[in-house]
Formats: sequence, structure tokens, C-alpha cells
Amino acid sequence: DTAVKNLKAKSARAEKKELLNSLTYSEIESLHKLLDCHLSIEDEEFNSQVELDGDCWGFTEYDSVNILAVKLQKLGRIKAKEEGVNS
Repeated sequence: DTAVKNLKAKSARAEKKELLNSLTYSEIESLHKLLDCHLSIEDEEFNSQVELDGDCWGFTEYDSVNILAVKLQKLGRIKAKEEGVNS
């Protein structure tokens, strides 16, 4: 039972790693630009949207948007180096 769980967890980690590695620099940059464009609203407007709908484009905290943007930037730099792209 434990061996099966460990094998499934290892398989899931490998699948996640493969998926992340399959993203191209261009795709990551596009996601970052899209996020930056659509969420370039003020903190108050964001909070109002969360109050009305429970979230704002899937985010419930404004800081989460910035955290994701930083992650995308870091991932983009890594992929740019891998692909030999000047970022």
C-alpha cells in the first residue's frame, strides 16, 4: 500500500516536472504579460471585486498576483537560458 502511494507520488512529480519543462520561454512570457495586463488594477478595485464575487480572476488576495508574477519572471529567466533567448 505504501509502495503504491510512493510510486503514484513519484509519477505525479515526474509528470509535473515534465509539464513545467515543456513550457517555452515564449509561453511563459505571454502568461506573464497577460497577467500583468489583466490584473493591472488598483488594490482597492481588486478588493471590491473579491468582495462581490469571492475572487478576482481566481485570486482572493492581491499579494498572490504579485507572487505569481515573480514566479513567472523567474521561470522565464530559467527557460530563456535553456533556450538561448535574450530576455
